[in-house]
Amino acid sequence: MFDIEVQSQRGPYGVTIASGQLAAGFRGDFGLIDQNLSHLGPWRADHLELLEATENRKNLATASTVLTQMSRAGLGKNSLAFAVGGGTTQDVATLAFSLYMRGLNWTFVPTSL
Repeated sequence: MFDIEVQSQRGPYGVTIASGQLAAGFRGDFGLIDQNLSHLGPWRADHLELLEATENRKNLATASTVLTQMSRAGLGKNSLAFAVGGGTTQDVATLAFSLYMRGLNWTFVPTSL
């Protein structure tokens, strides 16, 4: 495992790269998983949603569906959400997680660089 610091226009942020992390699974209150990766768990989330991560799903309607699922799950500011997948999953999750509730804790598990 190693950490790198990325410099971006919005400021620096850290990235941890770990081998075998998918096999260890993730724990949270809400998980958004690329349906093509659902078999790679274990995903330990109180509420788990699968996403058909195709380019045509990268839209406001999909983000709205995720927001509704998060609301039905009763997530609050102290909840932890995570997203596992590539670009489409990351884009949808970023929009939905950031709109849901300021202060919601969330993380990515990117499967592409």
